[in-house]
Amino acid sequence: MSPVPKLVCLCGYIHDLSPIPDKGYVIFPDAAPEIILWPTKKQVDTDERTKAIVTKTGLLYECPDCGRLMWQKQGETEFRIYRPE
Repeated sequence: MSPVPKLVCLCGYIHDLSPIPDKGYVIFPDAAPEIILWPTKKQVDTDERTKAIVTKTGLLYECPDCGRLMWQKQGETEFRIYRPE
Protein backbone atom coordinates (compact mmCIF):
# COMPACT_ATOMS: atom_id res chain seq x y z
CA MET A 1 0.00 0.00 0.00
CA SER A 2 1.42 3.40 -0.97
CA PRO A 3 1.44 6.30 1.50
CA VAL A 4 -1.34 8.87 1.35
CA PRO A 5 -0.10 12.07 -0.32
CA LYS A 6 -0.10 14.89 2.20
CA LEU A 7 1.27 18.36 2.80
CA VAL A 8 2.02 19.36 6.40
CA CYS A 9 1.67 22.98 7.50
CA LEU A 10 4.11 24.41 10.04
CA CYS A 11 1.27 24.55 12.59
CA GLY A 12 0.78 20.80 12.24
CA TYR A 13 -2.34 20.77 10.06
CA ILE A 14 -2.19 18.03 7.41
CA HIS A 15 -3.56 18.77 3.94
CA ASP A 16 -4.85 15.51 2.46
CA LEU A 17 -3.87 15.52 -1.22
CA SER A 18 -5.40 12.14 -2.08
CA PRO A 19 -8.88 13.27 -3.24
CA ILE A 20 -8.96 14.59 -6.77
CA PRO A 21 -9.70 17.39 -6.92
CA ASP A 22 -8.33 18.30 -3.50
CA LYS A 23 -9.00 21.54 -1.61
CA GLY A 24 -6.01 23.38 -3.08
CA TYR A 25 -5.74 25.61 -6.13
CA VAL A 26 -3.95 25.11 -9.42
CA ILE A 27 -2.64 28.51 -10.46
CA PHE A 28 -1.03 29.75 -13.63
CA PRO A 29 0.49 33.05 -14.70
CA ASP A 30 -1.29 35.42 -17.06
CA ALA A 31 1.58 34.80 -19.48
CA ALA A 32 0.41 31.19 -20.01
CA PRO A 33 -3.06 31.65 -21.53
CA GLU A 34 -2.75 28.54 -23.71
CA ILE A 35 -3.63 26.43 -20.68
CA ILE A 36 -7.25 27.58 -20.77
CA LEU A 37 -7.64 29.08 -24.23
CA TRP A 38 -7.37 25.92 -26.31
CA PRO A 39 -10.82 25.63 -27.88
CA THR A 40 -11.27 21.85 -27.90
CA LYS A 41 -9.41 18.70 -27.05
CA LYS A 42 -9.71 17.67 -30.69
CA GLN A 43 -7.58 20.62 -31.77
CA VAL A 44 -4.75 20.07 -29.29
CA ASP A 45 -2.98 16.84 -28.41
CA THR A 46 -3.92 15.78 -24.88
CA ASP A 47 -0.28 15.03 -24.02
CA GLU A 48 0.73 18.54 -25.11
CA ARG A 49 -1.99 20.11 -22.97
CA THR A 50 -1.05 17.97 -19.97
CA LYS A 51 2.61 18.94 -20.33
CA ALA A 52 1.66 22.65 -20.44
CA ILE A 53 -0.53 22.30 -17.35
CA VAL A 54 2.19 20.50 -15.39
CA THR A 55 5.09 22.76 -16.40
CA LYS A 56 3.33 26.14 -16.34
CA THR A 57 1.15 25.88 -13.26
CA GLY A 58 1.75 26.15 -9.55
CA LEU A 59 -0.12 24.93 -6.48
CA LEU A 60 -1.59 26.95 -3.62
CA TYR A 61 -2.98 25.74 -0.32
CA GLU A 62 -4.39 27.74 2.59
CA CYS A 63 -4.25 26.24 6.06
CA PRO A 64 -7.72 26.31 7.64
CA ASP A 65 -6.19 26.40 11.14
CA CYS A 66 -3.56 29.17 10.97
CA GLY A 67 -4.18 30.83 7.58
CA ARG A 68 -0.69 30.20 6.19
CA LEU A 69 -0.40 30.04 2.43
CA MET A 70 1.73 27.28 0.96
CA TRP A 71 2.72 28.12 -2.61
CA GLN A 72 4.60 25.87 -5.00
CA LYS A 73 5.66 28.04 -7.92
CA GLN A 74 5.76 26.65 -11.42
CA GLY A 75 8.80 24.49 -12.04
CA GLU A 76 9.70 24.26 -8.34
CA THR A 77 9.51 21.23 -6.07
CA GLU A 78 9.40 22.99 -2.69
CA PHE A 79 6.60 25.09 -1.22
CA ARG A 80 7.10 28.69 -0.10
CA ILE A 81 5.20 29.43 3.09
CA TYR A 82 3.62 32.76 4.01
CA ARG A 83 2.01 33.55 7.36
CA PRO A 84 -0.59 36.31 7.78
CA GLU A 85 0.41 39.20 10.01
